[in-house]
Amino acid sequence: MTLNFNVTRHKLVLGTRDSTTGWYAISYTESTIEAIIQDRGATTRYLPAGVYVKQDALMMTADPVWIGDKIEQSPTRFYEVKTVAEVMFLDSFVRRDCDLTLLPLHGLEYETTAPTVKDARWLTKDYWDDYLDSDNLQNHSFIVCYSDPPYPLVRVFKDKNVAIIFTVETSRTTPLIGTDLTPYNYREHVNTHVVTLDTKLNHLGQAELRRVIENHPLGSQRTFTSSEPHIHYLGSMQVYDSTFTVDYTRGLT
Repeated sequence: MTLNFNVTRHKLVLGTRDSTTGWYAISYTESTIEAIIQDRGATTRYLPAGVYVKQDALMMTADPVWIGDKIEQSPTRFYEVKTVAEVMFLDSFVRRDCDLTLLPLHGLEYETTAPTVKDARWLTKDYWDDYLDSDNLQNHSFIVCYSDPPYPLVRVFKDKNVAIIFTVETSRTTPLIGTDLTPYNYREHVNTHVVTLDTKLNHLGQAELRRVIENHPLGSQRTFTSSEPHIHYLGSMQVYDSTFTVDYTRGLT
């Protein structure tokens, strides 16, 4: 019996940024590589909408693979590459060990539509896009986007050479109730994260957000309410993440 070690690598490519979300468009280029895939186990998660079982696997290959790629073992079995570790014997490369996660919902697609309502997240991203000044950021490369994009953070820093990422969360909304017991306005609490790999760059990004609020408060009367720093230790990499909270009031539309 002839053993077949061929699988299809779908190499992740980040393209141009979407005008609404600020996320990079995702595409893939295909190539054939040789690999061995072994199941590792499953983890059950109980979600409000139902039960989801996460299945992990280990892939061993000598071919190039990168975080965020997809591996097609068969037309109905796709994995996502979560980590890539090079295995060495003394000073000689042996193989790559890759942590995979099965994609049981791969292939489900929905028509992409722009939001019909300009919600608080969209308005806040648009506000930063209008007023953030590259000169004040010392001409470091930066982007403004929605939080939680569908691709690995490391690919943004490495593939796109971005120095400062401003990400905008979905707002926390408080309705303002009138005498007729119906909302007449909404109070929006919107978090913007300043994400960098360097603490000085993070302070630079925070200072620029404060400058924008101080110089352009009108329109929806935006107010800076709090800033909270975090450091995420990701192996040998430190990611500096400062949460910048802005409050403002907007109408019903």
